[in-house]
Amino acid sequence: ALLCVLGFFWLRSSGRPRREGTARLPVLSAPVEVRWTRWGVPCVFARGEADLAEALGYLHANDRLVQMELGRRAAFGTLAELVGRAALDRDRTVRQLRGRQTAEALWKASSPETRGWLEAYARGVNAWLRERGRDLPPELRLLGDHVTPWTPADSLGIAFLMADDVSGWRGREEVRLLLLGRFGAERT
Repeated sequence: ALLCVLGFFWLRSSGRPRREGTARLPVLSAPVEVRWTRWGVPCVFARGEADLAEALGYLHANDRLVQMELGRRAAFGTLAELVGRAALDRDRTVRQLRGRQTAEALWKASSPETRGWLEAYARGVNAWLRERGRDLPPELRLLGDHVTPWTPADSLGIAFLMADDVSGWRGREEVRLLLLGRFGAERT
């Protein structure tokens, strides 16, 4: 019972987002101010776009690292490595859709401005990861905390995942096949 209580408090205190104090990010070229609304929404004030993107990356890692890590893995077909066999079918599907290759191709085709934003954002995420070390959110600690540095392609993988989720393509091919069989090509 004592071990369970200690384990609970250890997990409860690990990786908690910070919303007070000062963080020193070596990646910033000028000070950035973050003000939190009473609803917990950060308002970021920066002098330059790169500093803004870096601060956003840091803030997203601070509040959403679990979502980011699971999303990146879902986008690239590596979720089963973290959560087990239950994700294998999804991973196979995503790998067939070539999520990683799509993200890398998008990265190569990006404009210099987009590349600047994505690189700055990744620097911010990685600054948070370096600062926190193994002090990760409890979900990631329980899953084995295999978090690797964030890359610009990871952000594009998240965009790929979101586009896939809202596209509504899943299951439509099967419906089309059923309609073709029932009504024929012309009527379908």
